[in-house]
Amino acid sequence: MQILIFAGTRNGRELAVELADKGHGVTVSSMSAHGNGLVPEHGHIKGIYGKMIQEDIEQYMREQHIDVVIDATHPYAVAISRNIIGSTHALGTPMIRYERKSSICKDMGKHVDTYAEACQYLNNHQGQILFSTGVNHIDELVRLLDKKRMVVRILPVETSIQKAYDCGLQDNQIIALNPPYTLEDNLKHIKTYHIQYLVTKDSGHEGGTCMKIEAAKQAGIELIVIDRPKIQYPVCYDEKEKVLAHVYGLNK
Repeated sequence: MQILIFAGTRNGRELAVELADKGHGVTVSSMSAHGNGLVPEHGHIKGIYGKMIQEDIEQYMREQHIDVVIDATHPYAVAISRNIIGSTHALGTPMIRYERKSSICKDMGKHVDTYAEACQYLNNHQGQILFSTGVNHIDELVRLLDKKRMVVRILPVETSIQKAYDCGLQDNQIIALNPPYTLEDNLKHIKTYHIQYLVTKDSGHEGGTCMKIEAAKQAGIELIVIDRPKIQYPVCYDEKEKVLAHVYGLNK
């Protein structure tokens, strides 16, 4: 089989290796060159990268005779997931969603649906804020908040750091560090930057969410959770074995 995996997570890359070991041809699509550099070297795995809209995905599927598509992107990568759903539906190609398990219960912290909702809450409360939510929404955050209150934790890549600078953040507001972040890392950042609010996504155990929850608890600060977007997938699993069983079932 020819399998296209959108692998914005380590789970997706590990899945690619298991499928390739069975002799399937696997293409791993990443958003960035950084992500493409994490694709495992394997004789049956090919890495591609770059932003793809629905038409791009459909064209690639036709040209490469893709038999099944697996969406293993980050739980918050809404646009690409919707493009994958649209393209597979248009071509009648089976699609499987492989999603990280949630690490958060509803009684853990304050839950909001959007960054704007988080900012509305924070504007009514004083104190420094650590955003451990990546770089994508920094421009929105600085519009809605007093940016002097903000500290952002982002990947140590040039484009991310430059975006933070372009949004008006200073060196002492930027933590450029590769994950995973340990409990000690989180506690250190909370103490060093005098943080009263830790904003996180529900990125699962792999995304370090458990360490953030525990750090907020130990430090006695408030946790604010941006809940996962609600997307209707044709098929969705949070266990690798179930994804593999589904793929192998298609090959019978």
